[in-house]
Amino acid sequence: MRPVASDPSRMDIHMTQHLNHFIQGAPSEASDGARIPLINPVTEQVYGSCASGTAEDVDRAVTAARAQLEGGAWSQLDGAQRGRLLSKLADLVERDSEALADMDADAIGRSPLEPRRMDLPNAIANLRAAAGWANQLEGRTIPTGGYFGRKTLSYTVREPVGVVGAIVPWNSPLMITVWKLAALLSAGCTVVIKPSEETPQSALHLAALAQEAGFPDGVINVVTGYGAQVGRALCEHPDVAKISFTGSPEAGREIQRTAGVLFKRVALELGGKSPQMVFDDAPFDDALFGCTLGLFVNQGQICASGSRILVQRSLAERFAPHWPRPLARSRSATLASLTSRWGRWPRKRNSIASTVTSSWASTKAPRCWPAGYPPLSRAGSYARRFSPTPAMTWRSPRTRSSAPSVR
Repeated sequence: MRPVASDPSRMDIHMTQHLNHFIQGAPSEASDGARIPLINPVTEQVYGSCASGTAEDVDRAVTAARAQLEGGAWSQLDGAQRGRLLSKLADLVERDSEALADMDADAIGRSPLEPRRMDLPNAIANLRAAAGWANQLEGRTIPTGGYFGRKTLSYTVREPVGVVGAIVPWNSPLMITVWKLAALLSAGCTVVIKPSEETPQSALHLAALAQEAGFPDGVINVVTGYGAQVGRALCEHPDVAKISFTGSPEAGREIQRTAGVLFKRVALELGGKSPQMVFDDAPFDDALFGCTLGLFVNQGQICASGSRILVQRSLAERFAPHWPRPLARSRSATLASLTSRWGRWPRKRNSIASTVTSSWASTKAPRCWPAGYPPLSRAGSYARRFSPTPAMTWRSPRTRSSAPSVR
């Protein structure tokens, strides 16, 4: 992968080929030495590997995180001091923003334009906002009816929940990691991050930046690997007080069942299927562009993707043939292009091909499909673009990968 950085003197920052866990401030191999190949979704070539975490690795990370809460340097910091560390981390993320954007874009097959314009500014803003909240998390003092004739006050104190297990998806790795990280650090918690096994680069670099910012070793730990091993171990570990998960409803149900037995706190952000609605009083060109952006940003691989478009009947016949035009005017992503808008699907080729094939077979309006409609290309998971019509139907209405229906 190419090194990219805003500062030429920092061209050493790039997608490392051999990635390990980050536990107690240091890189660490998996306890059994197992590795997971990292595959470039554009070329479908293996470019590196990451450690395949085990329950033993998770235990080491949780132990390090818990030690910081029980008398470690982190537990001695007040809110203002935590806020200063978060501000410093925000500065470092801003410094390395182009490198971080390219780590995510290259790992996902995403247009490099999107993380530059959306993910990185959002992540930096979240870190700065959390820094401001760190010394504002206060308890309450409450007058009571008294005790044996004497007036009394009750008071509440806000304390860290404890060690948080943060399980992050592949679609916007850095931004979603920061969403979880910024708030829990502001509150004084420690964390074990489990990034997607497909996109661990930016989370590991973020942990290294936190160390550079001055966070004590053990506050932020990253264990790479599969959900069935690392995610489950986090959910089952008795010293993990809370699980924060972003991903599929199926995995969320399993996490809820597993963590519920131990009465862990759980926060779930799960996949959805959201409609976009267009009425005939909407500015036509704005509606076309808005629907395209809502459906295809990050190739449609976001939980808030507008994966269905509901158009008022009086506008439908006019809207349908015009809608693909914003796609035709946009360039597909290459590894180096900063002008491209649409990227590739990361390692989803088989499921996308199945969706396209089943939809093609089930449609009642074969005239909608181009003659000789091809399968997906071998690399990049692309199919030929075509013009949908209101008569088109789809076999898989619940899939989060909505883009095959119009490419």
